[in-house]
Amino acid sequence: MNWSCRITMAVAGWLWLAQLLAMSLCTSAAEGIPPGQWGGQHISLEITKTGGRLEFDCAHGEFDGRLQPDRQGRFSTEGIYIEEHGGPTRMDNQSAKIPVIYAGQINGGKMKLTIKRKDTQKSLGSFTLKRGEEAFIVKCR
Repeated sequence: MNWSCRITMAVAGWLWLAQLLAMSLCTSAAEGIPPGQWGGQHISLEITKTGGRLEFDCAHGEFDGRLQPDRQGRFSTEGIYIEEHGGPTRMDNQSAKIPVIYAGQINGGKMKLTIKRKDTQKSLGSFTLKRGEEAFIVKCR
């Protein structure tokens, strides 16, 4: 085999590898943030294939659907937030489900998350979470 054929084959091999890498990066971004546990001070987030569940000191929340970060790692999704309180709870007591926006940014294994009421845009808190880290939560009792 002559040198020009070897060079052509080598270039073709590198192009194929680059294409394969690009396809894998696009696929993982399209699938969203993989399922797993995230934790931080006063917050726990479990991301599943169908959404996410959050636990706070005196509240909990959830959202449906996968979090889809953009190229800068930013994401935003609608969900609900339910405030809790200490002490006994009456059987007929139904806590209000507050519509919220869960928005944030992921950088590596670190997530910044802000929660705002959908109706008033009032912030319900900002948190820093790490992938695979255990949460530090003190539940209202």
